[in-house]
Amino acid sequence: MSANLRAIYKAYPGIDRTKDLAVFFTVKSSASHGSIIEMKYTKSGKSTGTTFKIFSGRDSYSGRKERSYMEPNGRIIPGRYFITLGSKGSIGKTPSEILSKISTVKKKDLLNYPDNIRKREFFMKLYLDDRFSSKTHGDHNRLIDDYTMFNKKLRNSWRLHYGLVSDGCITFNKAHEYEGFLRILSSQTPFWVNHKTGHVTQENVPNSFQAFGILDVK
Repeated sequence: MSANLRAIYKAYPGIDRTKDLAVFFTVKSSASHGSIIEMKYTKSGKSTGTTFKIFSGRDSYSGRKERSYMEPNGRIIPGRYFITLGSKGSIGKTPSEILSKISTVKKKDLLNYPDNIRKREFFMKLYLDDRFSSKTHGDHNRLIDDYTMFNKKLRNSWRLHYGLVSDGCITFNKAHEYEGFLRILSSQTPFWVNHKTGHVTQENVPNSFQAFGILDVK
């Protein structure tokens, strides 16, 4: 078991260790620039060899940690995120539902695929666990949700999606890789996380959200 997975199990003892856990890590292009160029997939702490080409942040600010406080242009801030249900009001809440809708779009209008899946209804959400981010940004709300204060500036609405533009989300360069990512999530056994305490359970309880995996952003 990797050190990172041990840390996750320690932080969230309610995670069922008998089931596979999808954990993703971002990879930077260089120590000096720090741009996010790749996301690696591990299955219960073991490398799968699966990687995804991604980016985060707009134009010259893309991936630059020192500009990550800029809203909406900056890259996603470092920390631990839970991968959770799609955007409110979207067609698909779960990864499986979004995949089903993507399949329908491809059959109906393959010529304009993948342009048609850049819409918000195909996005997944990211919830930041502020309890483990104090070294990154001193002013935080100590809740697990999709907004926080970073350098006294509000950062919020982190998403995972395919597209050509990133306003601080994790954005996939290729549509088929985003579909592959959703397939991984759809194969996972979901769990529920309490917004305030981080307590993990295997069933839906009050003040909890459903999660399908974890993303560590460096």
